[in-house]
Amino acid sequence: MKKRVLSGLFALALLATAGFGVNKSMKSNADLSDLALSNVEALAQGESGGGSTCSVKITCLDGAEISCSGTSCRYTRDESHTIGYVCCDDNYTYCQG
Repeated sequence: MKKRVLSGLFALALLATAGFGVNKSMKSNADLSDLALSNVEALAQGESGGGSTCSVKITCLDGAEISCSGTSCRYTRDESHTIGYVCCDDNYTYCQG
C-alpha cells in the first residue's frame, strides 16, 4: 500500500512538472533580433531572384547615418572610421566627414 501511494505521488509530481513546463513555453514570447527577423523575411520572399532586396547602414565619424536599399548591397569603413560608404545597385553614398 505504501509503495502504491509513493508511486502515485511521484507520477503526480512528474505530471505537474511537465504541465508547468508546457504552460511556461506556451506563454513565452518569441523575442527575435532584427537579424533573425531579416532572415525570416528573406526566406519568406523565396529564391526566385526577382524582387529580392537588401539594405545596408553605417554610422559615420560625425554620427550621421547613411543607408541604402537595392538588389545588390555592400559597405565599407576604414579602421579609423573616417572614410566610409554604402553602395546599393552601384550607387555610392559616402560619409561627409
